[in-house]
Amino acid sequence: MINSDHVRDSQEYRPGAHNLRRIHAGQGGTALCSVTAGAFLFGAFVNYQGTRRINELL
Repeated sequence: MINSDHVRDSQEYRPGAHNLRRIHAGQGGTALCSVTAGAFLFGAFVNYQGTRRINELL
């Protein structure tokens, strides 16, 4: 009885740990995506400012 409960608990624990890992990976991907989007927007802003400055110099 105790052994079967222990086996059942360990089998339930493994998928839980797997889901936790997948959720953590998903959060990491979301963070990476937002960082990439932020870097892209920052680059576009710098590019826009640089273009305006070049036009003023010309």
